[in-house]
Amino acid sequence: MANPGNRNGHQMGPFQVTIRAGGMVNFIIDGNHQVVVYDDGIQPRNINTDLVLPPPLNNLIDDPNGRIYRGLSPTGVPANFFGPGVPAAAIAAPPQDRIETVSFPKPGTYLVICGVRTHFVGGMFGYVIVVP
Repeated sequence: MANPGNRNGHQMGPFQVTIRAGGMVNFIIDGNHQVVVYDDGIQPRNINTDLVLPPPLNNLIDDPNGRIYRGLSPTGVPANFFGPGVPAAAIAAPPQDRIETVSFPKPGTYLVICGVRTHFVGGMFGYVIVVP
């Protein structure tokens, strides 16, 4: 998602990609980022950036409206994060440099954002256009 070789350049490149229905996109993540994909027709102005996960993950947008994919948390998940009565071991942070693959089964224009709130607010988003 970020420009290779520039870990502080919160950009998505390319800004737009076109694939055929049923195809996949490999998101190459370089640094502290989270891939989040929203359904056909959702625009950046539709994302509620006030909806965030509870601390200590409250830097991540948690707007479920139209969300079809949420990638790995870039910071990991603490033990028992999911609440009382839901015991769970901590989930380690994924590697900063990784690939996440998302399939797009039907035509449409899908919004892809970085789920790190400050990155998205700063303009880190793009589109996957899926044609028949």
